[in-house]
Amino acid sequence: MHPAKGLMTFLLAGSHICVLVLAVLILPLSPARAQDDQQKLATLYELRDRGDWQQIVDATAELVRPDSQQRFLRGLALAHLGKLPEAEAELRQAAAHAGKRSGEILIELAGVQFKQSRYGEARRNLHRAISVGDTDPYVFNFLASLYYLEGNLEAAVKYWNLVGKPGIQELRVEPDGILDPVLMDRALAMSPSSELKLQSLRLTDRRLDLLGIFARRRYDLAARQDGRFDLTIQTAEKADVRADSRLSSMIMVAREIPFQTLNADVRNIRRSAVNWSSAFRWKSGNHLFASRLSAPLGRNPNVLYQADVTVRDEEWNLSGWGLEASPTRLKLVETKAGITSIAGDRWVWSTGVAVSHRTVSGGLQPVAPASGFALASTWGARFDFLRVPERRIKVSGEARWELGRFWDSTAALFTLGEVAIDGSWKPQKEERLVISARAQTGRSAGSIPFDRLFRLGMDRDSDLLLRGHKGTRDGLKGNGPMGSGYLLSNVDVQTRLYRNGLLSFSAGPFLDSGQILEARSNSGRLWMWDTGLEGRLALLGLFQLAVSYGVDTRSGDRLVFWRVLPQ
Repeated sequence: MHPAKGLMTFLLAGSHICVLVLAVLILPLSPARAQDDQQKLATLYELRDRGDWQQIVDATAELVRPDSQQRFLRGLALAHLGKLPEAEAELRQAAAHAGKRSGEILIELAGVQFKQSRYGEARRNLHRAISVGDTDPYVFNFLASLYYLEGNLEAAVKYWNLVGKPGIQELRVEPDGILDPVLMDRALAMSPSSELKLQSLRLTDRRLDLLGIFARRRYDLAARQDGRFDLTIQTAEKADVRADSRLSSMIMVAREIPFQTLNADVRNIRRSAVNWSSAFRWKSGNHLFASRLSAPLGRNPNVLYQADVTVRDEEWNLSGWGLEASPTRLKLVETKAGITSIAGDRWVWSTGVAVSHRTVSGGLQPVAPASGFALASTWGARFDFLRVPERRIKVSGEARWELGRFWDSTAALFTLGEVAIDGSWKPQKEERLVISARAQTGRSAGSIPFDRLFRLGMDRDSDLLLRGHKGTRDGLKGNGPMGSGYLLSNVDVQTRLYRNGLLSFSAGPFLDSGQILEARSNSGRLWMWDTGLEGRLALLGLFQLAVSYGVDTRSGDRLVFWRVLPQ
C-alpha cells in the first residue's frame, strides 16, 4: 500500500471514532439539558404565579442565552417592579425571537408602553398581536380603550363591538332642552340599557348633521362599577342672530361685510330644528338676495324639506366669448323645493324641483338661450364607500342629475349631471393634520341657460375651485373658463399651527387642476394647473375665514382670494 494512502485511511478511521465518541457523550446530555431548561422555566412560572418578581429578575440574570419565554418573564417582572425601560427592552427581544408565537409578549409590551402614555406604539403592538392570531377579548378591549383615549371614538366602538361592548346604561344630551324631546329621541339611534353599535353612532351623526343646528358635539363615556358606561352627548348650537352673546350675533351677521354681503340666520325655531337663513349682497353688478327655509318633515330626523328663493341682478363680462364689450345683464328669479332623506348610515339621497325666470339684455342673444322660463327636476345621492376609523380615512361619492325644459322662443330640453368622489385622511389625533382630495366631472346638454354653464375659477357663487384663476373681470362674472363640461381635482393639506379658546389657525399647500370641455370662453381649453398656499382662521367656533395665494403654472398669473367657509 502507498504510504500516503495508508495515512489517509488511518485519519479517516480516527475521525469516525471521534465523531462516535462525541455522539455518545453529547446525546445523553441533550435530553438532560432540555429537561433542566424546562424545570427552570417551570420554576419561573411558579414565581410569576406567586408574584415573586424580584426572584424572577435574579434567576434570569444568571442565564447566558435566555430564550423568548425566559426573556418574556424577565420583562414581565421588570415591569411589575416599575423598571419600564428595561422591561420594554427585554420584551422587544422576546417578541423578536418568538416570531409567530409572540402574541402574549406583544400584549405585555403594549401594556408597558401604555404605562408610559405612548398610546400609538401600544396600539401598533396590539395590532401585531392580532395579526399573529391572538384574538383574546382582552386585546380588543385594550385596543378600544386606547383609541378612546386618543379621541377616536369610531375606532374604539368598532373594537368594543367585537367583544359585545360598550354597554350603555344611561344616555344624556347636554345642555338639556335644546331640541324638542320627541325629535331628539328620534334623532338618537342608540338607547339606554343597550350596546352602542358603530352603525348606530354613525347614523346618529348623520341625523344630527341633517338637522343643521349643532356646531359641534362630543361623546363622553363614563365607566361604571358594573362594567357598563354612561354616555353623555355634549352639544353646542350654531350661533345666529339670537345668540346669547351680542358679539357672536353681530359677527355672524357681518361675517361677509368686506364682500358687501349681510347674512341673517335664525336656527332651531321653537326648538323644532326649523332653520331660516338669508343673504343680501349689494355689490355693483352683482346684486343678490337669497333665502332658505328647512325643517324635519313630520318631526322625522331622517327627512328634511327645504324651500329656496333666489333673486339676482347681475352684469356679466362675456367678452371672452367674442361678444361686444358691453356687459350682458341677467335678472333671475328662482324658487326651489326639495327633500333630503337619510337611507342608512352610509346613504343620503335628495330630490327636488326648481322654477325660474330669466331676463337677459346685452350682446348674448345670438349666442345662447337667454330670456324665458325654466322648469327642472333634480335627483342626487351621496354614499360612503370606505371608512377606516383606525386610520381616520373616509372616502365618499356623490352624483347629481337635473332634467329640465327651457322656454325661450321655443321650448327645449336640457340636462345636467355631475359625479364626484372625495376623501379625507386625518393621520394625527385632534385633527392637527388634515389631507383632503376631491375629483369631479360634469356635463350638460341641450338648451341650457348660459348662467348654468360650468365655471372654473374663483368667484363667490361657484364652488368649482381653481385658485390661480380669476372668475371675474372688474367684479363681473364670465372671465373664468366656462363650458358645457369640466374635469376638476383639488388636493389640500391643512396643518393646525395655533389654537386657543377663541380662535385657531391652519395653513398648507394645495394643488388644483382642471379642464373645460366644449369651452364657450377662450380660456380653459387646455389642461390647467394651479398651486399655492391657503390659510384658514376659525373665529369663536362660528366660521372660517380662508385666504388663498394661487399661481397659474401655465401663465404665471397670481391670485389672492378671500372667502368665508362654514365652521
